[in-house]
Amino acid sequence: MFSKFSVILFGLSQVLKFTARRHPAFAKRLKEKNMTVQMRTADKTIGRWFTFKDGKITSRAGIHAKPDVTISFKDERIAAELLMPPLDMQNQIDAIKDFKLQMEGPE
Repeated sequence: MFSKFSVILFGLSQVLKFTARRHPAFAKRLKEKNMTVQMRTADKTIGRWFTFKDGKITSRAGIHAKPDVTISFKDERIAAELLMPPLDMQNQIDAIKDFKLQMEGPE
C-alpha cells in the first residue's frame, strides 16, 4: 500500500520533469547546479530522492546514502499537510519553528 506522502513525492518528480520539458527557463535553471536532494520522514520510513545533474532529473523512492540536502518531516501526516495545496506559508514557518520540518545541507 502506498502512503499519501509517497504518492505526493512521486507526483513531484513527474511535475519537475514535465516542467523542465515545457519551460525552457526552468530547464536552464536546472543546469546551474548538480546535487541530490532527499525528502523523507524523520524516522526514514518513507522517502524519495531527486538528483539534478547537468539539467537532467532522476528520482527514486527510498533513502539515498549520501544526499547533498535532506528535507525531513516529523511524520507522514505533517509532510502531506505541508506539501498539498493550498500551501500556507505560515504553516510551513510554524513547522520549522516547531522542528516538524528540518533541512540539512549547505546553504
